[in-house]
Amino acid sequence: MVIRGLFDPPAPREYTQPVTLFGELKHLKKNPQTKENLELQDEALALLTRVAKQVEPIMKPRGWNVPVLKEILPASAGLGGFNKNKGREIALRLRPHNTTSTLLHFEQVLAVMCHELAH
Repeated sequence: MVIRGLFDPPAPREYTQPVTLFGELKHLKKNPQTKENLELQDEALALLTRVAKQVEPIMKPRGWNVPVLKEILPASAGLGGFNKNKGREIALRLRPHNTTSTLLHFEQVLAVMCHELAH
């Protein structure tokens, strides 16, 4: 049996606890415009999961939860995400407007997520 001391660092949260304040994480499998399969599906889901885990410490003390967090691929280049029905659904752009073969940087997606939570 291993006894952890007071000064031992805790186990990394991202590997030990599931996302609990989000009901469903949805990533796109097909491009809504062309109906072609999208690349980087596993990476897109991992990015959504990482963003969700990052904002949970902000949400928990406030009693917030988000039943649906999903990826969108809007036609408008200026749309980074939206909050629907007071946080019942938050949609985030994970891919640049001009290509679907790459993902946006984590920090960009996280900034939009924080903005949407502020609504």
